[in-house]
Amino acid sequence: MQNKRILIIVGAVALILGAAVAFLSPSPSVEQAETAVDQSLKDLRDQVSKLSETVEVLSAQADKKAVVIREKVRAEVVHLSPDGVCIALNDELRSFRGICVDPPGADGHGD
Repeated sequence: MQNKRILIIVGAVALILGAAVAFLSPSPSVEQAETAVDQSLKDLRDQVSKLSETVEVLSAQADKKAVVIREKVRAEVVHLSPDGVCIALNDELRSFRGICVDPPGADGHGD
């Protein structure tokens, strides 16, 4: 019985001391927290701005490459006959499919 009473008193004292330390310890000021958050937001905005500029540059480069490829293909196709266009298209599709399928008559050899 006596041990229980001592344990309860020690527990109460520890609880009171813990509360006192938590209450009396200096907490970070709101101004410091706001400054840290503001700095983090500024850094994030800068990063987003840089990334959007990078995306715009890469998009412009991709558009230029697409125009060059389109012009190259147009120059090649202009000189082909309708059957030649069909054969060239089948060759391109074959490279993507990885198989060889020629419809009858499209390869210039007939049925």
